[in-house]
Amino acid sequence: QSDLIGESSCSEIANCVSMDFCYDDIGCSLACIQEGTVSAQELFHALQMCSMEKCEDECTDANTEAEVRACQECSNSNCSEEVDACGLNGGDETTDEITVPDDIPTDDISAPDDDVRS
Repeated sequence: QSDLIGESSCSEIANCVSMDFCYDDIGCSLACIQEGTVSAQELFHALQMCSMEKCEDECTDANTEAEVRACQECSNSNCSEEVDACGLNGGDETTDEITVPDDIPTDDISAPDDDVRS
């Protein structure tokens, strides 16, 4: 088993990221993400992609409690499917029999983007 895979659920990853205010800090977010199971990481990745696409203004530089709340509220409104699949807002987290939507590339989920500097 890889060191990059843990036991956490998607909602635990999300809580880790929001508790540490590390939406924009790749190292910090990755540390949270690597605590998750493979399916949890995929679910969280889908949620992150949706949030960044639909809530970029609210979620970029979300460093205060109010900003994080605004980011979460935007995500809840615009990414409800991903939020529910992640087990947030009282949704039941999707288990390992995960069906990933066709428009989400899954083959490179664990590889950071080339333009991200570690």
